[in-house]
Amino acid sequence: MEKRPPSRAELYGVIERLSAEIERLRAENTRLLARVEELEATLASREPPPNRPPAWVKANKPARTAPKTARKKRAVNYARRRAAEPDRRVEHALASCPDCGCALRGGSVRRTREVIEIELRPAVTTEHALLERICPVCARACVPRLGPADGVVGRHRFGPNLLALIGTWREVGRLPLAVIQTLLASVHQVHVSLGAIDGALKELAARGGRARST
Repeated sequence: MEKRPPSRAELYGVIERLSAEIERLRAENTRLLARVEELEATLASREPPPNRPPAWVKANKPARTAPKTARKKRAVNYARRRAAEPDRRVEHALASCPDCGCALRGGSVRRTREVIEIELRPAVTTEHALLERICPVCARACVPRLGPADGVVGRHRFGPNLLALIGTWREVGRLPLAVIQTLLASVHQVHVSLGAIDGALKELAARGGRARST
């Protein structure tokens, strides 16, 4: 069904509505212009604000004339404490003057600096040779037994310090066996299998259980 074009009377009605809307907008525009002129006149009659500096500019303060008092000492010193006695002492001095090249001798300590470092030493492998000796009286074959005094823990090939280190890394650090294996190889140059590390941990657990039971 085709749409019927508007009639003349309908067009006249639309024109009248638009004309009325235009007149209303003109009246509103006139009112707003009058309000703007009123506000501008009010602002012009007021005194200008004082020339104040920005908020971030600090006011000039008079110079401090009172003498500076000594700083009160704290009850607790929170500074880093140095070692009571260093393990070694290294002296540093220039052999010649940087400006004229004159040789320098003697000197006094100007300042000291403490440096804490650990020495990454490889593990020491000890071979214990058990000598057999024959008693000349009873002809008994005498062979010594190894114990903790000799750095031997049972029949295990790891010494007490190495066993303690592996146990600490595992129980305190919660490190996997593969990480412990890598640390032993890279830091202490100890190349052992994962089974050997697991056996060391079982040895520690067994000895710890016997120690608690006693």
